[in-house]
Amino acid sequence: MRSFRAFLLLLALASPTLSHADSVPAPLSVTPSVTPSVTATPDDAAFAEGAVLVRARRLDPQISERVLSGREARRVPGAAEDIVRALAALPGAVTANDFLANLLVRGGGFDDNLILLDGVPAAYPFHFGGLESVFHPGLLQEAIFLPGAFDVRFGDTLGGVLDLSTRHAQPGVHGEAGLSAIQAAALLSVAGPRVAVQGSYRRGWLDLVLPPDPAFVGLPRWQDYHAQVTLPLQGGELEWLVFGSRDSLVAKGGPGSSDSRFDSAFDATGFRWRSGPADWRFELRGSADRSDV
Repeated sequence: MRSFRAFLLLLALASPTLSHADSVPAPLSVTPSVTPSVTATPDDAAFAEGAVLVRARRLDPQISERVLSGREARRVPGAAEDIVRALAALPGAVTANDFLANLLVRGGGFDDNLILLDGVPAAYPFHFGGLESVFHPGLLQEAIFLPGAFDVRFGDTLGGVLDLSTRHAQPGVHGEAGLSAIQAAALLSVAGPRVAVQGSYRRGWLDLVLPPDPAFVGLPRWQDYHAQVTLPLQGGELEWLVFGSRDSLVAKGGPGSSDSRFDSAFDATGFRWRSGPADWRFELRGSADRSDV
C-alpha cells in the first residue's frame, strides 16, 4: 500500500511577558533603642539597571500528559533503548506482545495513533511491522505521550498522540557510534555560531557478513536515516528535517513453493519556522510523507 500526504499549519501563540529583577543587597540602617528597628531602603537605580526581561510561551498542560526524556528511555529495562517501546511502561499504553514496539492505546489499534517528530507526522515509523522504531535514541530529547483528552492541535486522532522532539545540537562537533549483535549505528552533530547540523544512520549488518541460504531462508535488510538543519531566518529560527527507513526480507520457499517477500519504505520531510521572542509568537509548519508497505 502506497500513501502520500502533505500538511501546512500556521500558529499564532500569545506569550505572556514576565519581568524579573536581579537581587541587589539593600543598605540597612539600625537605630539603637529599647525596641530595635530595621529599615531597608532599596536602591531603585540598581534595580532599574539590572532588570532582566524574560519572555516565554505558555501552553496549558494536557490533562493526561506524560513526559519521558530520551535519557530515561535508554534506561528502561526491556526497551532496548527504543523510546517508543519504553512508553509501554506508562499508564494507558501496551504493546501487542514482547516482540513488537507499536503501541496499543486504551484499546485502540496502532494505526489509530499519531506519531510526530518535531511536529512532522511519521506515517510508518517502524521496522518490519513494529519490531523497532526508526528513531535513533541519541537524537531524541523527550517524548510527550497523550493517551487521550488532547487539544485541537492534534486533529481528530482516534488513538493516542506521541510527540517526539529532537535534541538541540551543542556547539562544536559531537558524535556517537555503536555496534550491537544485529546492527551498527552512528550519530553526528556539528553546530556553529549560526548553523547547526545533525544526523544519524543505522543499518543491520547480518546480510553483509552472513552468506544467504540459497535453498530456504533469506537474511533481513533494514536501515534508517535522519538529517536536520537549524539556522536563523527573519528574526526567528528555521528547522528542516528529513527521515525515513527501508526494510526488505525474502524467504525462499522449498521445492514446489513460491518465495515470500516483505518490503517497506517510509520517508518524511518537514520544516518549522518560529518567530523570535515577542508578545505574539508565530509558528509556521509544513510537512510531507510517503510510505510503501
